[in-house]
Amino acid sequence: MKSRLARLAKLTELRKKDLEDRAARLAAAHQATEQARERLVAEEAAHHLAEVDRSALAQGGLEPETWRTANEWLELRELYREAARRRVALAEVAALRAQEQVLAARAALRRLEVLEERLRRALSKTEERKESKAHDEIAAGRAAARARTR
Repeated sequence: MKSRLARLAKLTELRKKDLEDRAARLAAAHQATEQARERLVAEEAAHHLAEVDRSALAQGGLEPETWRTANEWLELRELYREAARRRVALAEVAALRAQEQVLAARAALRRLEVLEERLRRALSKTEERKESKAHDEIAAGRAAARARTR
């Protein structure tokens, strides 16, 4: 039983390391999500500026080439903004998956710790029974010796 306990202790240490690794990945995923959100804010600001610039051009007399360039710039900014939105969504999904993995690792570690504790209690009870049996045998031997001496 002690070998099982030693194996469980090693496995528990491995699960703790796995939990720490997954927690680090979760932190990295949260950081990536935050960076993606910051990039989205920047892209939305750039898109807004492109809209303002095109509106300003629409107010004044402009050449078709200038209008086309401003329109293409606005469309490009829209594409960048949508790409930034997709990156935020992907980063959020990755963060959720990382969080699920952390929770799964934590649950697996907890199950091992419970199993290890049960095994320790069973070992302790077995040792107590052996000790009690040894005391009973010693007491029985003494009682038999006393009975013979009488």
